[in-house]
Amino acid sequence: MYCDGLSKVPMITCDNGEKGDNYRATIMSYPVFSTDSGTIIDFKHGVWKRGAYTDQPLRFINFAALNHHSIYCGATSAIKNYMGVTDLSGGPDPFKNGRLTGDYYNFHSFPFNKWASGPVPGMLGKEIGVFLKTIRKADLNITTAEWIGLSSRTEHPLSHTQAVLACTDPVALDYHATKYILYPNSKLDIHNPDNEKGPLHQYLLRCAEEYEGFFDEGHVGVKSYDFRTRSLQRDSELVISGNTIWGNSIKPIMKYFYLRYVG
Repeated sequence: MYCDGLSKVPMITCDNGEKGDNYRATIMSYPVFSTDSGTIIDFKHGVWKRGAYTDQPLRFINFAALNHHSIYCGATSAIKNYMGVTDLSGGPDPFKNGRLTGDYYNFHSFPFNKWASGPVPGMLGKEIGVFLKTIRKADLNITTAEWIGLSSRTEHPLSHTQAVLACTDPVALDYHATKYILYPNSKLDIHNPDNEKGPLHQYLLRCAEEYEGFFDEGHVGVKSYDFRTRSLQRDSELVISGNTIWGNSIKPIMKYFYLRYVG
């Protein structure tokens, strides 16, 4: 479904605030699909049956992984996972028809220049924030961090951190996961959510501002349980370190050291 103002669907837009060639805007899009039993699910409005919405409870769980993701995102987890709910037709590059309809870019080509940063920092967070506020936010966000990629989503090096995290707020979840799991293991500044120059900080902050999520960990209560010691952890014990597996592929290892000492 495109929220483009047509066919009685409300227009819901997000723009980057720029002018001229740097101006970009996107619209909210979301799926409408059928289940195996033939029930129609409208992602925004719920279950549709016999010509009307039924008000039947519909739960949405956002199940994400924690990994490094490029120099233009820094890290991927709960927030970036929402991009997969939207229509990404047109491809990732704004300069090669990365559009949904008319002048509106899709959720990938709006904030980025293909695999590089776009004209305005933090726009991934802004568009997801609008989506959370106007379309739907998950009832629960779960991040798996059994293994975490330190410089890739698919290749070594990686750390065996053996953690699972859950929170109703995806911003708070991503902040905690990157600060206490990804960053301590990778030691890459790009994974530090408090690094104001990094893309991760920028998009988490903009997402929090847009839909009133919690970027300040001082307003978040954390309950962390260690199954090895069978005890709750104190605030000073929240960092989770895992054994690093480097693998034997030279290219991703060199990429890691470039990001660590040069990038």
